[in-house]
Amino acid sequence: MDINIFRGVMTLIIMLLFIGLCIWVYSKKRKPMYEDAARMALDDDDKESSAKNGKKAVTHE
Repeated sequence: MDINIFRGVMTLIIMLLFIGLCIWVYSKKRKPMYEDAARMALDDDDKESSAKNGKKAVTHE
């Protein structure tokens, strides 16, 4: 096997893995997980500020 054929096959494999990863990341079934992660910092701030004020924390459901 020539080294150039090996490099071409490895490039193709890496490219297919990258495309598969992009499809997996942007799939619709992962959207709720990303939304929860985006709210995580805001939820922590709400809990800390309400604990200081003696109020009940507001949850986003």
